[in-house]
Amino acid sequence: MDGRSLFSLLSALLVVGFMIVEPFSRGLLIVGILMLATAGILDLLDFRAE
Repeated sequence: MDGRSLFSLLSALLVVGFMIVEPFSRGLLIVGILMLATAGILDLLDFRAE
């Protein structure tokens, strides 16, 4: 598993975890969503480069 896949997996787990505790930490949920979006953009750019 390369670093980008690990980042995507951790971001997805982060978003799911923050969705569970979302009423308590809306700011952390936003950070998790931004991390997941960043991982998706990096994967798309890597796919286009191949």
